[in-house]
Amino acid sequence: MPRRFLCLLLILSLSVLPGCWDRTEINDLGIAIAATIDLTPDNKIMFSEQIYLPTPPGNGGELGVSMAGGQPYFVFSGIGDDIRAAHQNLQKMMSRRLFIADRNLYLISENVAKRGIQPYIDELVRNPQSRLRTHVAITKGDAVDYLKIKYPFEQTPGAALRKLVFGNVSNYNVDLNHMIRELQKPGEQVAVPMIKINPTSPNGEEAFQSAGIAVLKNGKLIGEVPYKQAKGVLWLRDEMKHDVETLSIPNHGTVTINLLQQHTDTKVEIKNGHPTLHVTILCEDDVVENNSDINLTVPENLDHLQTLYSNQIKQNILSVLDLLQHKYDADILHAAETVHRQAPKEWRDHLRKNWDEEFAKMPVHVEVQSKIERIGMTGTSLSQDSK
Repeated sequence: MPRRFLCLLLILSLSVLPGCWDRTEINDLGIAIAATIDLTPDNKIMFSEQIYLPTPPGNGGELGVSMAGGQPYFVFSGIGDDIRAAHQNLQKMMSRRLFIADRNLYLISENVAKRGIQPYIDELVRNPQSRLRTHVAITKGDAVDYLKIKYPFEQTPGAALRKLVFGNVSNYNVDLNHMIRELQKPGEQVAVPMIKINPTSPNGEEAFQSAGIAVLKNGKLIGEVPYKQAKGVLWLRDEMKHDVETLSIPNHGTVTINLLQQHTDTKVEIKNGHPTLHVTILCEDDVVENNSDINLTVPENLDHLQTLYSNQIKQNILSVLDLLQHKYDADILHAAETVHRQAPKEWRDHLRKNWDEEFAKMPVHVEVQSKIERIGMTGTSLSQDSK
């Protein structure tokens, strides 16, 4: 009897185990790796996706890379009144269902950013497939053009752009999650990496490269900080991870310094109800090239070089402060957050509601201390040793 009951139970259980009724095969999916958003001449949204083209096993090509057309990706574009409509029109042209969970780069053209980015990231945030760790950058010119530029080291332009702008040799780390938090902070504006296409790269072909920082205020692009000045923003935000600077020493030559590590400490002082920032930057460096006639084993010469590097960093910071405070009136330095944290009472009482005016006239005192830890195998240039 128990055996019959058990058999009956197993048979009945088959009715509630329908199997893979909702399965999705990988060859039914179009895997997106990067997306762009542009404006058409009639001000409609053009949404584009870079789709990875997989290779069926046994076709003779490298696994995972399609040899069709000589490139492992394809770019589809859809046009609509908003992101969702453009997305649906894009899907109509694809034989596979779009899969965006692996998308890790989102490019927004500067024309779109000037109109305001909030409407265009709203759909990304609400979509359950979308990853909040998707990196974001602003492009000079049409964003879709960047997905069509071949890059020798990576299989797709999307992967190359992500590593170039946000990889191990970059100082930037801006994703959707970061942008949402920045837009919600009181008195804060947003700094987003900006990229451009270089039509005259050394190899004779078009290539993309970093163009500095896009400055967004109230969600709209109001200007940009050029690449060299953008370093000042990173120093002030304690986000400078990599830096190589060539110092010109009058009548002596040049010396190139590589940053090893740094720390930025910012203190807030309230004077007569108004904030003043005291910024101290400590950095450790090494000399990677010496094309001067200076002997770096001499302590006085090394001190002079450290002073030159410290002054160059300070001038870079003062230059970007002047740009942000007096031209753009935009706080992308996390100054509001720092004042809020260190002087909460004054912030709540009057600074918060007048932060734009306070930031524009806020004194910032900068002190930079550079310490060169290593000078290499020799203190003088090899050209000097051979004389």
